[in-house]
Amino acid sequence: MINLAPFAEYFVLLLMTAVSALAMPALIALRDKLKIDQDSQLASTMDNGLHLALKWAETQMLLRGQKLTIETRHQFIADAANYVAENFPGIMKHFGITPERLQHMIEARTYGRLGNDNPPNIGSSGSVSGGLKAA
Repeated sequence: MINLAPFAEYFVLLLMTAVSALAMPALIALRDKLKIDQDSQLASTMDNGLHLALKWAETQMLLRGQKLTIETRHQFIADAANYVAENFPGIMKHFGITPERLQHMIEARTYGRLGNDNPPNIGSSGSVSGGLKAA
């Protein structure tokens, strides 16, 4: 009878290597799916954060006794941008959102809040990006 015990260790090692090689594409696909899911959740959180920032900026305007008008719009955007920068710095860093991009995201969401049908002028002067606090 042939003793196969010395080869058992090599056989197990070879079997584990083959299983690992076959499982690698599945693990890579799972990793990619989880990253997509994470990005989707973070994007949803950021969208909710922008909504909260607009509500917070509206509250700040009311506390100052102001209404959202063309004249007060830049302060409104600065208040909202600072809220996001203070409360969601990790998400901003994850997606590479710059202060300028954040300003544009908030400006786009002010459409309709002034009671007119004109979309905001994203390239307007008086940028509030310099007023953002560092994350």
